[in-house]
Amino acid sequence: MVSPSETRKGDNPSKGYNPNQSGRFGEECKCTAAKQRRLPTFRGGMDMGGLGCGSRSGLAGKVSTVVVGNFTSAGASPSLPNGEVETSLSYGYCCASITGSASGKDSPRAVDGNREGKVFLIRVFKHNGKLEERMGMTGVWRYLAVLVLATGFHLGAFAQGVTSDQVLLGTSRPMSGPITSIANEVFTGVGVYLDHINMQGGVNDRKIVLLELDDAYDPGRAVANVKRLIEKDKVFALFGVAGAAANMAIMPLLADAGIPSIAPLSSSEALRKPFNRYVFHVMCGMADEVNKLAEHMAVRGIDKVGVVYMNGAFGEEGLALAERALAANKIAITAKSSLEANGADTDEVSAYIAKSAPKAVLLLTAGRQTIDFVKTYNRRSPGAQYFGTSTLGLHVIGKALGKDGAGMVATEIVPYPYSATSRVVMEYQKLMRQRGLKYSEESMAGFLYAKFLVEGLRRTGRDLTRERYMHTLETMGRIDFDGYSVNYSKNDHSGTRYVDLVFLSRDGDIRR
Repeated sequence: MVSPSETRKGDNPSKGYNPNQSGRFGEECKCTAAKQRRLPTFRGGMDMGGLGCGSRSGLAGKVSTVVVGNFTSAGASPSLPNGEVETSLSYGYCCASITGSASGKDSPRAVDGNREGKVFLIRVFKHNGKLEERMGMTGVWRYLAVLVLATGFHLGAFAQGVTSDQVLLGTSRPMSGPITSIANEVFTGVGVYLDHINMQGGVNDRKIVLLELDDAYDPGRAVANVKRLIEKDKVFALFGVAGAAANMAIMPLLADAGIPSIAPLSSSEALRKPFNRYVFHVMCGMADEVNKLAEHMAVRGIDKVGVVYMNGAFGEEGLALAERALAANKIAITAKSSLEANGADTDEVSAYIAKSAPKAVLLLTAGRQTIDFVKTYNRRSPGAQYFGTSTLGLHVIGKALGKDGAGMVATEIVPYPYSATSRVVMEYQKLMRQRGLKYSEESMAGFLYAKFLVEGLRRTGRDLTRERYMHTLETMGRIDFDGYSVNYSKNDHSGTRYVDLVFLSRDGDIRR
């Protein structure tokens, strides 16, 4: 049982849910437009009355309410096992009010500003081993629409994830672990676009619903999550499953279930060859990124590099691709070393690479390990030049690196999101601004992946099945969003070839 005084990683009363920060249960609502008051803690079967600050200010969408517990009302369809964490809290912006009863007499309904009768956002996922249902909008609907309680939606009510008014998708991705911040940014972009589509009535009169499960970047947990999504939750398709190892591990499940996996969050070439009919890539492959970097280094006259790669399948594949690309551009590797995801061997690896005196360091790493390595390496070799793929996550690591990252060059696999140079970027910027969110390459990527998902659903039409959806993707020809294009066929689901270069300024900002 979690008491109101206990803290738990991920609950921040001032900013909404953030897996990298800590907060306190039972904090007062920090609502800027309504009276603050302390929220109740529910235990066991939940009477859902009185949740939130009860504001009726008309600030539609500015909601950040979290519900964790065992819903037993008839209208609150997902039923969590008894004994799960039971509590609720609310913080930030203008909070919704939920009414209902544990007896199931009335379905829960939300009062959100002047709207009544719908809970627009509920996000279901596992966190710290517990099933949680989060309903809320951090910074105007930051989190994705997952359940609409007022409709009486039930996760197990249909065989293939399609009802008359909803399409259920599922994903397994890190909500804890080493690359959480990068994955969160991607899904911020996904949520922004799907919220936008759902507010307009959805696709072919169906709302898009996404069920997210945390795998902490562990392939074994990803397999368990995907099995649950397919067998228990009966999702229509997988979307945005993160990581090379996780996506490789779930491959057998796709064919067995006949379920498509759309826009896996991995540039791994191993996911592209041999061809898999059920996997539809959107991002470019790692080979495209590494080749771009090698060509750029050659133009700049760099002929000796050290290579640091993440320990695991992703890093080993990246190393093999880098060795070929560097050799083709007559660039010698002075030293190469794997790096643990938790950075435990950072000092040892940085000393080893520095001893070989390279002119630059190629980083095939991601997230926190990159920050730790660069800061440590700079103490040994001040002014070092770094190159890396998009997995570095410059938006996430730039400010943390500060001047240590100045001049770092990375591939960019989406249109530059900071300048309104195309219609698709202008659309992205407008929706992000409306929700008070900052631009980033990662959220731009998620935004584009969601657009491709929606375009496929739209073109498939009202008669939606997995086979019809896959057939539509394979036969609809080239989809182009102002130069960012994908053109699938029955034998090629490779995705876009779009890749560009950006760099970090001394203050941690991304420049072209």
